[in-house]
Amino acid sequence: MTQNSSSTKFKRSRISSWAQWFDRCAQYYQDPRMKMAYYQDGKPVAMSVMRAMHKDVWNKMRAPKDSIVLDVGGGIGLFSQSFQHRVKRIIGTDISLTMVRDAYRLNSRGVFLLCEAASLPFSSRSFDRVLCYSVFHYLRNLKHTEEVLDEFLRVLKRDGLAFIGDILYPQNLLNRKKATVLPQRRYKNTAMWWPSSLNHDLKKLAFNPEFFINYCRKNNYQCKILAQHIPGKVTAESRYDVVIKF
Repeated sequence: MTQNSSSTKFKRSRISSWAQWFDRCAQYYQDPRMKMAYYQDGKPVAMSVMRAMHKDVWNKMRAPKDSIVLDVGGGIGLFSQSFQHRVKRIIGTDISLTMVRDAYRLNSRGVFLLCEAASLPFSSRSFDRVLCYSVFHYLRNLKHTEEVLDEFLRVLKRDGLAFIGDILYPQNLLNRKKATVLPQRRYKNTAMWWPSSLNHDLKKLAFNPEFFINYCRKNNYQCKILAQHIPGKVTAESRYDVVIKF
């Protein structure tokens, strides 16, 4: 589908969810990074940054060679493509049907399923690692977030580990830690480089790290809050990662 025909198809339909928004991204853009909203000022994030991001994630996830990994909200399967030869198996999920279809086009040997993060179609204790990157700010609310975390820990094996990456700091904590954040001007003119069919008024969730610490304390899980070490990633100082394990 061409960009013009995609824009015409959607111009009268209001975006009502992040799933719908990513469906449209996947149909409108050709570049895999743009489909996944990995962009800066209307251009795909540099491949050097993508490689650094994957390296940072892998170093924190630490999956053994015989691991079975679940990539929740993996979109078109960039992590699956990157990590599939390092582990026994990696399975990707997403709430966007178009993303899942595109994942199969990019990696026909992969396994990708359409499902919601709080309702995973897998038996308990099935995975050695759960990977969920740049997804939590698209969840509905804190209650939904706890349901998603409960589901991650349900499908993990007893010696497993959940890696949750690219979580947004609340603005008050950013101000306190004096982090470098994207200037507001980067958001003012998005309509200049993306189609009106992608305009929306959806809100993103930000999390105080104490939310994850308290969740783990209440459930007797181990929790680590980790900074991002990704050269060239302009949002690295405004986001953080979490590792949870039994």
